[in-house]
Amino acid sequence: MVNRVFQIKITDWVSFLEDMYREYDIYAPQSFEDKLYFEFLDKSDIKNISYRDIAYRTVQPIKIFFLPVGETVSNTSNSEEIDKNYKKKILVGLKACDLNALSILDEVYLDEDFIDPFYKHRREDTIIISSDCTDPLESCFCTEVDSQPYPVKNFDLNLSLVDNYILIEVGSEKGQKLIDEYGKDYFKEANNGLIDKREQNREKIKSKVEEINTEFATKDSYDLILKGNYESEIWEELAEDCVECGGCTNICPTCHCFILVDGAKGEEFFKNKYWDSCQLDDFTKMAAGEDPRDEIWKRFRNRYFCKYNYKLDNFNIIACTGCGRCIEACQGDIDKREVLKKVSETKKNKKTNREEVN
Repeated sequence: MVNRVFQIKITDWVSFLEDMYREYDIYAPQSFEDKLYFEFLDKSDIKNISYRDIAYRTVQPIKIFFLPVGETVSNTSNSEEIDKNYKKKILVGLKACDLNALSILDEVYLDEDFIDPFYKHRREDTIIISSDCTDPLESCFCTEVDSQPYPVKNFDLNLSLVDNYILIEVGSEKGQKLIDEYGKDYFKEANNGLIDKREQNREKIKSKVEEINTEFATKDSYDLILKGNYESEIWEELAEDCVECGGCTNICPTCHCFILVDGAKGEEFFKNKYWDSCQLDDFTKMAAGEDPRDEIWKRFRNRYFCKYNYKLDNFNIIACTGCGRCIEACQGDIDKREVLKKVSETKKNKKTNREEVN
């Protein structure tokens, strides 16, 4: 089914957001030292959003809105009231790389057999208003993971700047409801000329991302590159610059490992959940002291196989969206694209990845 596309003047879009301010906390990217950061907006800030400046993704990944770094998930005093004061949110300016990450997070936390009630609550009470990329970063590589620099799923409304208009694509019933309730006086069906220009703009940006990644291009997809190279000696070499900081997993929009910690305060007992990282020492250490990934290079290798093989086997989707955040965050200046390029140039082992893992 083809999504409905509306057009709206930028000034009317500001009025549309202001009308919703009473019921929602609104977050949008704000520029600081040439980088974009999600910030909470006061009503007076809404008119100052520069949509032309929201050209690429933010520093923070989307998961910060649904998976707090730390939260109490159970206690003995009032466990059923935890998280009930969470206010509905509108997130403006999310990019395709973050929306694609939701496909992984939803698979993990909304699995029908093991639903995380906290994640579910936040997802249901959040409106996602995404936008097309208009000027990708040098670290972006979404096209290398079969994606594109414009949203096609997991949004309620998507914004595309065309001339002096914003094109609004409706991606969900929730998005259409917003237009029906708040935007009847502002929106009208987009004309074909504007939609054609949008598609032309999208192709230009996609070509630009592909051009950025020309030197990193590989013949095979990343999952095929890794298969057969599990035992390759190159992993020890590639991991030499890793400082085991965990920055790559913390900044990644799809990494979701956590640890549960029990605690007590007076007569109250509680269980807290915190982000964890497979790159940290002791992450896989067992009670008896054994550790199957007792060296940095083993943990380094695991991250690549988790992204491009293990998640593909379990969820039929790779857990990398090509956002490039890990490249920018790495304290060892490791570029994931260079790693995968080097692995692709090594001679494959005789064993297959599945044989090695099993």
